[in-house]
Order: sequence, then structure tokens, then C-alpha cells
Amino acid sequence: MAEAEEEVAPAAEAAEVPSADQAAPADGEAAGTPEAPQEGPPDAMPDATEPVDAAAAAPASEAPAAEVSSQMEGAAEASASISTEAQSHPTGEASIDLVILPEGYGQTKQIHVDRMVGQIRAELEHELSIPDKSLFLMNLSGAAEFKQVLPDEKSLRDLGLKPGDRAGIELRINYYQEQVAEEYVMPDCLELKVMNDRGEERIISVHVQRPVMDKPYFGGYRNKMTGATYHHAVTQTAPIQKKDVHIIRFHREAQTYEYRTRSTQCKREAGTQMEKVGLYVDQRDDVVMKPRRPYFSSADKAALVLEKCVMIQCHARGMIARRRTRQLRQARQEREELERREAERRQLEADLRHKREVERRMHPLTPE
Repeated sequence: MAEAEEEVAPAAEAAEVPSADQAAPADGEAAGTPEAPQEGPPDAMPDATEPVDAAAAAPASEAPAAEVSSQMEGAAEASASISTEAQSHPTGEASIDLVILPEGYGQTKQIHVDRMVGQIRAELEHELSIPDKSLFLMNLSGAAEFKQVLPDEKSLRDLGLKPGDRAGIELRINYYQEQVAEEYVMPDCLELKVMNDRGEERIISVHVQRPVMDKPYFGGYRNKMTGATYHHAVTQTAPIQKKDVHIIRFHREAQTYEYRTRSTQCKREAGTQMEKVGLYVDQRDDVVMKPRRPYFSSADKAALVLEKCVMIQCHARGMIARRRTRQLRQARQEREELERREAERRQLEADLRHKREVERRMHPLTPE
């Protein structure tokens, strides 16, 4: 039987070469039996010269034929699917929804799945007129998922997209366009590095107050060794801005207005300790200090301030009254002087008229 199995195997291999119609033997044909080898003793293989039954060899030849037919059917189905896909998407493109975040502007493009991400990014940067490497494609969603920035060296097919798929890609623009400053603008706060007496470097923040008036030039000097130039400068608190509306400050309502005083806790604190049960305070070195003048309390100060304020108000009001009286007296004198002059003029005119009338009657110039 060993000889029969060896001879059937070549027959099975020969059956794989022809087509499926020629794989099985024709009806009525029997598989040929090869001649027994002449080497070796004749009694070692007593059944080698016997013919092999065709029914025994049939299962070995039918298995390769079934495998060939199944492979041909799978290849036919694959070719049919490829042809169908090629007919539906002949260009191999996929629909990509491009959304610019956070603005939310979107556009749908048909992009070939074999295109590299770097090429797509370069084209989008050219369309949007933005600098290179300022656009980021990220978060692929839809037919394929990719939750990071899409690498430039991979294509859409490498990311899992196929022709005819629909997916979305987020676009993020990140770049800063520098503008050339026309003139220097001093910041609101300056950080200056200074050295203290121990040689340590400290940073001091200096708040800049914008000038409201032009400062004069005071000159300066130059260090001959280092060439550094120093300018003399002066600073002062900002002047008080004058109000547009003039406010009268010496009227009665402003002088008698009630005001309030608020006190705050100062930074320097002090305290005293008194004796109590369980606490002894040594008083041997204590000195009793007596003021040269009696104690002047805050109430006394408030009363003194009020008294002086009333006195100032009295003098101010007296000055205003005397000024008004002086003005009225001067106006009365001027009016009386004007009336006196007017009376003298009228009296002089009456005397002259009377004298002419007398002269005319005593010495007439025309005969009557």
C-alpha cells in the first residue's frame, strides 16, 4: 500500500494544473498503474504489481479540485466588488468636511484618498493666504477616527479612509502677524534691575505717569571713560487740574456745612500693661511724668478749632462787609459830587441868562 500512496500523490499534483472541467477523470477511465521498480527483492512488495482501484484514488483527486473552484469563485467576487467600486467612485475620492474652529466656517471638498496630509495642508494654506506651518489638521471623525494632529507624512488611506467615505477634519489656525511699531511707546510699568550695597541684584517696578506738561531741558554731562550720557531731571507731583466751573467757596452754605472725621489704625502700635490678680509689675524704677501744661484732649482741640474757625469767619465776613461799605460810600460820594457840579452849572447858566436879559432891556440895539 505504500507504493500505491506514493503513486497517487503525483496524480493529485497533476490534477491541480488543468481546469476544473479536466480535473476529474472521464467516465469509464481508470487511473493507470505504474510499473513496480526492479530494485530490491521481489517478495518485499507483494502488492506493488496489482492495479490500484479508481474508487480509492478518487477522494485524493477531488479535494484539490474543490479548493481550485473555491479560489476561482473568491477571485471572481473580489474582481466584481473592485469593478463595482471603481464604477461608483472612478477617481478614488472621499468627501471631507473641513471646519475652521473656533469660527465654525466649513467647506466640503472631494479629496483623493492617496493624497498626503502635508499636501492638503499646503493647498489650504495657499487658499486661505496664511503663512506656512500655521494650519493644523486634527480630529478626524466619520468613517475613520483619529483624535490627534494628523501627521503630514501619512495619506488619507493610511488613516483609514476609503474611496466614497465621508469624514470631517477640524482646522485650527495659529499664527501671529507682527506689526512694526512706528514710534516708541513707554509702557505703564518699568522693571529696573538695581544693585544694592551687598552686590545683590533686585528688580524694582516703576509705574509711569503720563506727563501733562512739557518739562524743560536742564542739560547734563557725559562720562568720558564709558561714553554714557546723563541728563539732569526734576520731578514733582502732578499739578491740580483746574475745574471748568468756578465754585464760590466763601458763601454761607459752604462755611457752615457739617463735616465728619474718620480715623484709621496707624502702622505703629503701642501698648501698656496693668497689674491684676496673678501679675506683679515692678514699679521701683518707674518715674511719674507730669506735663508742664494741662492735658489737652481731642474735645478741647475740636472746641479750639471751632472757635478759631468762627473767628476766621467773623474776620472774613467783616472784611467783606467793610469792602462793600467802602464801595457804597465811594459810589455815594461820586454821586453827590456829580449832583453838586450839575447844580453849579445850572446856577451859572441862570445867572448869565438873567444878566443878558437885564443888559438887553437897558441897552436895546433896535429902536422900538
